[in-house]
Amino acid sequence: MLHFMNHKITILDCDGTLVESQHCFDEALLDLGEEKKIPEITPEFVRTKTRGIHPKFSLRELGVKEEMIEDHILWYRMRAAEIILEKAEWLPGAEDMLQKLKGAGHILGIVTTAGQITSEAICKKTKLHEYMPPEWIINGNQVKEHKPHPEG
Repeated sequence: MLHFMNHKITILDCDGTLVESQHCFDEALLDLGEEKKIPEITPEFVRTKTRGIHPKFSLRELGVKEEMIEDHILWYRMRAAEIILEKAEWLPGAEDMLQKLKGAGHILGIVTTAGQITSEAICKKTKLHEYMPPEWIINGNQVKEHKPHPEG
């Protein structure tokens, strides 16, 4: 929690802190493997090599041609957003915690590695905008460096 000019500001991560959506990203990545004919995208690869890092690094590791990566990422994010709208859920106690923090006068914000398309889907599914204004939700498209970079 930060105190800034007499305001209580709480900035949270999203996935794994407030919302359970990792399974949605995993499913979308497996679907990408099927759609784009990348047989190396297996459940084991997804579980051990992709968590918490930008998908471009995973695709590069698999040898996907550089000129195809952005197209693949867009397809993946669109698919993840569809799955999020269907399957993402609040983690137990998370929504109650946000209500209590907001009720206690905290200004709330989110910082997430999820891109704009998927973070907007999470916000729509969970109604996160009821707890904070959109400009206090920072997504992976708004940062210069991505995980695993130290500033990501």
